[in-house]
Amino acid sequence: MGVSLSGRNFIKLLDFSTEEIEYLLKLSKNLKDMKRAGVPHRYLEGKNIVLLFQKTSTRTRCAFEVGGMDLGMGVTYLDPGSSQMGKKESIEDTARVLGRMYDGIEFRGFAQEDVEELGAKAGVPVWNGLTDLWHPTQMLADILTVQENFNYEIKGRTLVFMGDCKNNVARSLMVVCSKLGMNFVACGPKHCMPADDVIEACKPIAAENGCSILLTEDVKEACTGADVIYTDVWVSMGEPDEVWAERIKELEPYRVTKESWPWPSPRRSSCTACPRSTTPTPRSAPRRPSSSASPRWKSRTRCSNPLSPRSSTRPRTACTPSRPSCTPPLSRDWRH
Repeated sequence: MGVSLSGRNFIKLLDFSTEEIEYLLKLSKNLKDMKRAGVPHRYLEGKNIVLLFQKTSTRTRCAFEVGGMDLGMGVTYLDPGSSQMGKKESIEDTARVLGRMYDGIEFRGFAQEDVEELGAKAGVPVWNGLTDLWHPTQMLADILTVQENFNYEIKGRTLVFMGDCKNNVARSLMVVCSKLGMNFVACGPKHCMPADDVIEACKPIAAENGCSILLTEDVKEACTGADVIYTDVWVSMGEPDEVWAERIKELEPYRVTKESWPWPSPRRSSCTACPRSTTPTPRSAPRRPSSSASPRWKSRTRCSNPLSPRSSTRPRTACTPSRPSCTPPLSRDWRH
């Protein structure tokens, strides 16, 4: 039976089966290949979407705008100062108004409850472009790039997240790895591990798909046999400046550097980084290295707007250039 995602919200990956996630990744690859080949794919001509941002962004905004326009849609961007949501209007009011004008809503903000309410009240598909708990659209982009690095054979591979493992990216990586049969390793301070409810939700999924979940503070244990090492920023967006110094001190041992790679897998390995992980912190704080993070925009755009208002029996808004995720495979000379 074919996969049908017509009218579905894309709020978190726990809501989707392995088959549905694989379908979105295949659709994303097809759209990416079409753009690379110069093949028009304006399958959503006449549709309109709105990007509702409580948190500013460079890559997420551009990915959704380019992805939407490539598919023929009109795109409206509402920055944090251009909407009355949460001020003069409730989230429910905003959802109902935008749902009458647009065919889909992308939300990037803070509380998971906000995007959940938008999804419940809008009457059109709502896509989560980031909340404090989840970042599902970035996961499609990251995993598509991992697939490209390993000839689309990722089941049984091992992905290691280094650093603040309790953040939205690490949580989402644990889910998508469990769904797709990739071993997931969280490596960081004990108090920075994913929440217990996420771990307990992922364990049976991982067992069903023949993969494992490991939580460790030991960098050597984490990196031994790793196929992908992933890192993120020192401090997540929205956290106060006061935590920078302490966070950098506690995460310093979990930086991704050459020294992180003395125990490589005999298979080809690569490094993945959240795009902001090479950006200096405020003032004079050190950079959060990502080995050699090269941009992979085209996976992100093909993965933005993963669900369109139309039937899933035809190509829709799946993915289009995306956030930089994996770098090209690291050379043996560089690793050693």
